[in-house]
Amino acid sequence: MEQLVNTANELIAVIVNYAAFFIIYGAIFYFIGAVIYQILRAVVKRFLPTWKRWYQAIRSRKQ
Repeated sequence: MEQLVNTANELIAVIVNYAAFFIIYGAIFYFIGAVIYQILRAVVKRFLPTWKRWYQAIRSRKQ
């Protein structure tokens, strides 16, 4: 019976450790991804008008 309790305790410890690992690293990667997304979004918003003008100029030359 004691072996069953020890095995259950070890299993609970493993589950808690893995859950904490995934929660911590998930939060870290989420925030890093959110920052990268915001930076890329700002770059696209800033340069989109320029890219559109360049595309229009290139397209008008081909026609």
